[in-house]
Amino acid sequence: MKDILDITLRLGNVSLVLGVRRDEEATLREAAKQVNHAWDGFAKRFNDKKPPEIMAMVALLFAKGYVTATETNAETAGFLAQFENELDELLLSDSNLIHP
Repeated sequence: MKDILDITLRLGNVSLVLGVRRDEEATLREAAKQVNHAWDGFAKRFNDKKPPEIMAMVALLFAKGYVTATETNAETAGFLAQFENELDELLLSDSNLIHP
């Protein structure tokens, strides 16, 4: 079985032919679907804009989502690290009570 698939994706008004790993195909197709959904929405809302401007708006939308997700993940990791430290302290203090 071939590990690399040749697929064609439409992004806005551009078609791309890509060689992708089989396990990436579904993710890339979903990503293209989301890009096209945003493209269609911006194209209808801003029908006076040229395709490069619309694609720039789509790129900014997804970049904002990426930055927001990255910040949220960092906050979550910090919260979990603090929680783990507090839990360790509680467990250690309990073990000192049980085993003097």
